[in-house]
Amino acid sequence: RRRAACAAAAEGAEEEVGDGGEAEADDAERLATLATLGRSRAAEACGLLGAALRETGSRWRAIATHVSERLGGGGGEALSAAETSKLASLFEELVLLLDLSRHLLTDAAEGGDTPEVPLDIAAASDAAGGGAAPHPAIGFVEGA
Repeated sequence: RRRAACAAAAEGAEEEVGDGGEAEADDAERLATLATLGRSRAAEACGLLGAALRETGSRWRAIATHVSERLGGGGGEALSAAETSKLASLFEELVLLLDLSRHLLTDAAEGGDTPEVPLDIAAASDAAGGGAAPHPAIGFVEGA
């Protein structure tokens, strides 16, 4: 389901770019809405985002290592269009996941510059195991 959601989000972003793009405020509002939904099940949302970040990060590292070895090996081969597209796609997915994560874990500061942790996220460790289990965001942050 996550892959389908990421694919749909990427397709929507491509359509927006093709249509001239939406304002940043619309993007922020969409991310804030998704974050609000995620906060209703904060432990699960942190777990899903952490898993998605680990998986996408692992794929990114594998491709980056391959590209680095290929380009650094003295062969000087340029990347194919398919490789460039794959790197760009993974980068977009990472940026989308990190943006969603940022909105899930923080709220805009009231009267200051420092983002604040929402109460739903702060209380997630109590819901996850009565305070005995580590906070769900820890695994998520490790994935990032």
